[in-house]
Amino acid sequence: MNGIISDDGLHEFRKQIKVLLYNYKPFCEKLDLHLDVDYLEKVEEAIGRWHDQLMISSLFGKNVPIVSHSEDDSLEKLRSNIIDLTHNFYQRVNHN
Repeated sequence: MNGIISDDGLHEFRKQIKVLLYNYKPFCEKLDLHLDVDYLEKVEEAIGRWHDQLMISSLFGKNVPIVSHSEDDSLEKLRSNIIDLTHNFYQRVNHN
């Protein structure tokens, strides 16, 4: 995943990862497809934390860290973490 992605696009990406993981686990041996499930789960969780904070901010006001009282829960830091985590996404997820 490279480049800028919209908030809606990022949320959609998370949903696609969840569907992939759900369908991959029972069929991975039959498909002879080897994905880094741990990495995909980390990406999905990072996007989830960011999305939760985004929803909280939209409901209660910007920069209100209700999910956690850590500075690391600012939307900018959470999004930056996703960008770092998804650098070279296709190479990192493919375990062949």
